[in-house]
Amino acid sequence: MSTNKSDKMVTYFTSILIITALILLASKDLYVLKLLADYSDEPFTKFMSESIFQGQNIGMGDIPIFVNMLLVVLACLGGWVKRLPKRVFYLSRYCFISNVFFGVFVVHGLKKVIGRARPYVVLEDPDRYSSFLEFGRFWPMVDKFSGSMPSGHTAAMVSLLPVVLCFVRPARPRVIAMTAVLLLALLMSIARVMSLDHFITDCLVVILLGWNFHMFTYHVFFKVPRYELDDDAHLGYLKVFQLAVICCLIPASLYLLRLAF
Repeated sequence: MSTNKSDKMVTYFTSILIITALILLASKDLYVLKLLADYSDEPFTKFMSESIFQGQNIGMGDIPIFVNMLLVVLACLGGWVKRLPKRVFYLSRYCFISNVFFGVFVVHGLKKVIGRARPYVVLEDPDRYSSFLEFGRFWPMVDKFSGSMPSGHTAAMVSLLPVVLCFVRPARPRVIAMTAVLLLALLMSIARVMSLDHFITDCLVVILLGWNFHMFTYHVFFKVPRYELDDDAHLGYLKVFQLAVICCLIPASLYLLRLAF
């Protein structure tokens, strides 16, 4: 099986799985929240959520951060260390750029615009509850990162996908690695719901968006497979600018739509 076929197969499976889960759980957000909260395990939720970059203990959420820091180092070394193939420089830049644009523009842009109240706020004031398909009543927001929809921690787990796409070659290990990324994202989703920081739909939506976003930038937008074996390949800065514009348009369009209604 070629890597293109394996990528399509896993993407179709993931998308169908997440969409089915969203359909089934859309009206049961609060039920799932209370159910998982009742079985909450503090060591598990702390390990999944904490980060040394927030003055806490090292946690699972630090893994994507360390990986992206390594990508920055590789991207910088690619222009200076001649023994390092230029394609490593190209692939590292692609991974970092794709993750930054999705994390900053899409995830945190949607948090600000959608304004869905966090579960711990909803439990104190049920009137603030809103579906993941509608704008929340938590707007304008005091803290720019306080929106519940979508989950930033879950998006961080999905940010490992571009690394798998770029650096795991054979089809079978590639599928195993992508499955591991999906499982990590689902584990993070469960932990974030248990800690009352997110609804399950916040997490499922970002897995769906992130997975397809990274697949799109890898196969269609930057066409990475076409250039990754070329030592003279470079990442076009015009395309980087175009990607930034596209990512900005997503929250901006929703913001205007919200103002209209």
